[in-house]
Amino acid sequence: MTFPAKRWNIPTVCFEAKKVLEAELNISPILATLLINRGLDSTDKASVFLSSRLNNLSDPYLMKGMKKAVDRIIKALSNSETIGIYGDYDVDGITAASVLYLFLKSIDADVCVYIPDRLIEGYGVKRKGIVELKDKGAGLIISVDCGISSVGEVNFANSQGIDFIVTDHHEAPGHLPPALSILNPKQPMCEFPFKGLSGVGVTFNLVIALRTALRDNGFFGGKNEPNLREYLDLVALGTLADVVPLHYDNRIFLKYGMKEIEKGGRPGIDALKKISGINGKIDVRGLSFQLIPRINASGRMGDGMLGFQLLTSKDMESAMPLAEKLDNLNTRRQKVQEDIWRDVRKRIDDISGNEMDSVVCLYSEEWHPGVIGIVASRVVDRYNRPAFLIAIKDGKGRGSVRGVEGCNVVECLRESSDLLEGFGGHSLAGGFSIKEENLREFKDKINKALSFFKADGFMPKVMLDAILDFSELSEELIQDIETLAPHGMANPEPVFGIESVTVISDRVVGNDHLSLNLEKNGCYFDAIGFGMGGFLKKIPSYSQSLSLAFTPYIDEWNGGRKIRLKLKNIGEPDVF
Repeated sequence: MTFPAKRWNIPTVCFEAKKVLEAELNISPILATLLINRGLDSTDKASVFLSSRLNNLSDPYLMKGMKKAVDRIIKALSNSETIGIYGDYDVDGITAASVLYLFLKSIDADVCVYIPDRLIEGYGVKRKGIVELKDKGAGLIISVDCGISSVGEVNFANSQGIDFIVTDHHEAPGHLPPALSILNPKQPMCEFPFKGLSGVGVTFNLVIALRTALRDNGFFGGKNEPNLREYLDLVALGTLADVVPLHYDNRIFLKYGMKEIEKGGRPGIDALKKISGINGKIDVRGLSFQLIPRINASGRMGDGMLGFQLLTSKDMESAMPLAEKLDNLNTRRQKVQEDIWRDVRKRIDDISGNEMDSVVCLYSEEWHPGVIGIVASRVVDRYNRPAFLIAIKDGKGRGSVRGVEGCNVVECLRESSDLLEGFGGHSLAGGFSIKEENLREFKDKINKALSFFKADGFMPKVMLDAILDFSELSEELIQDIETLAPHGMANPEPVFGIESVTVISDRVVGNDHLSLNLEKNGCYFDAIGFGMGGFLKKIPSYSQSLSLAFTPYIDEWNGGRKIRLKLKNIGEPDVF
């Protein structure tokens, strides 16, 4: 019996910190452990995390450049200037553009929006968009989810007599654009306490600050002010889609935004829910695998404006045709993605007889540039190596990169910037453009830069929160787990380990899902491993003792409630 090799890690928890949390917050030992494992090792941090109220949001005026940005927008409103919004084509950028547009329209501002074409223009602010917004009368342009590296483009806007405000969250380069104001918590000397905002999170902070200033200036004059809670559905979608850490402000955005999505009322999102078959309770999985991919399909496969038009639709009559179009684009995206994934996997496996490089760096003229980022993520999941995938057309390459723990891909790109036309992103994900003639040298350079990863063996990790026995599984434990929801980056769904489990029965159900009935010390539980049907042949005997990594959950069906296990991994008896 041989299961895929993975390193199972169990963090060491400070006993004193755990006892303090238990006593001062009146919580269970396991919940204290879960909090500490997520970096919430003090009473203050843990208390704010567990409460996650809207009044716990950071003061937007702590963000460097905020007052200047707000003052310039108020000036534009007073002078009836046209305000241009320069968005981005992914979900974060589309939701950011939608939030700012809808708020400004709600206060009767003259607004125009530009979403670039991913396939023609690529990422970031481009002159084409600036010219188009200027032609529509914009004397002020606000970028959302982009612009922090657009030095030349902002210079161009300035030369055209246009004031430029950058709102972004990507890593700040050494030389910032000469914008009137830059809102980015990662820029030097910014006192905003939480650095992990998404692009829509930065934009929403601008909206909060702007509403406050307008109120103080008597702008509303007794009229009803825009209810900012109603925008949290859009903020939640962008925050979750951009895979930012779900702590502090981001956790609050997602927690309350999911309630707004569940409540309904925004035609575009309601149309997406209907076409995705989502009814009733909203969870992270439904958003991540149903709604977000369909919005993303607009930028990946077609026109990013489709997603913006859907999210800003005024009624279901106009929203449903857009949702159907996005659904069709998403179906096409899935097929293209599978074709590329099949090609990538074959090319990697063809060289598996030799020692693999430190990174996976592959390129092709047959690949769709809007999909390679998703495939790069799958490469990381399967091979646990940084993945650089590049789609080539007419001698130019557009690349997507995804990293692994300990590898800052933006730094990798920065070290190879002499070979690139442009780049940007986060520590674990980025994009770049490169001339085809530089590809071979680029591949050699990043392999050399990341050669130290070979010492670690590239063995994937299974991160456990604690070792439990079946006798410790209870509804109270699951309530503790649900206290930490919603789960995501930096706040993963808790995973536990158990040793010496006997398999009573096993079978494959549905679409390659592994179903097990398990026993230990007289306690019996059913388990499901989604997509783990291939493990079945590795369990040769029902008497075999196994180690499991799992998350317990309550299965409610036909009026009953039962604790079941969601399998994360199966290992040899001595895997710990």
